[in-house]
Amino acid sequence: MKVGLLILLQFVSTSTLAHPTSFDVKQVVALGKELDKIQLTAKPSIKLTSRLEDVAVKAGTSITLRCESLSTPSANFQWEKDGEVIQGSLDINVEEKMLNIGQSVVNSGIVTSTYTIECPTEEDTGVYSCVASNGHDTVQSMATVEIEGETSECRRNHRSAPKIVQYTDSRFEMQGNIVTLSCRADRKAMWAWTFEEERLPEDGRFEILRNGDLRIRDIEWSDMGTYQCIAANKHGESTQDVFLYPTKKV
Repeated sequence: MKVGLLILLQFVSTSTLAHPTSFDVKQVVALGKELDKIQLTAKPSIKLTSRLEDVAVKAGTSITLRCESLSTPSANFQWEKDGEVIQGSLDINVEEKMLNIGQSVVNSGIVTSTYTIECPTEEDTGVYSCVASNGHDTVQSMATVEIEGETSECRRNHRSAPKIVQYTDSRFEMQGNIVTLSCRADRKAMWAWTFEEERLPEDGRFEILRNGDLRIRDIEWSDMGTYQCIAANKHGESTQDVFLYPTKKV
């Protein structure tokens, strides 16, 4: 293992990964790139497979914007309006990389992200961007959203079920490794996951993270299939299907 990587591993503590400062973020990104050089079975790549389009809607008519990325390693999304971040984060999943140290990894798949504007008014008119990053490259799609007409009497309801705004559509990972399936909501939620319609126990091999993601240790061929993420609060719940494909170990 390179000396530089050993130094980074010593520097990046658990607290740094959980609560990074702007300086720490640079170290985390550098660590992620070094680990990818050693672990990945394919070169890093990223592209948007679903992009934004300009849209005009009447005031009060809710609209959902959607982007999708295909990448190695897996990407995260953030959304911007007129250059200002309004949802999400481009933080990379260094914890999974560190947990898989010493293993070859695939870390490839499709991630989808959405941004919903409820009861839009003229103030919501602007240029919206979805930005995706895999820690190596960043891609984005931009579109103009125009809200037409007078302000509607429609009011935004903050007392509603959480919306799932980012999720792993499909993920490929090598058998024997640790994998993270992404599921993020637009507000605080209680989380649960199912596999083939059976609720998953948190028994050490399956772990639901605070942000909603599911971590599975030592994945097997029998883990292939459809998982469902459930985000709930007292007002209701949202669900999203996720597919995992464990590849043959090399």
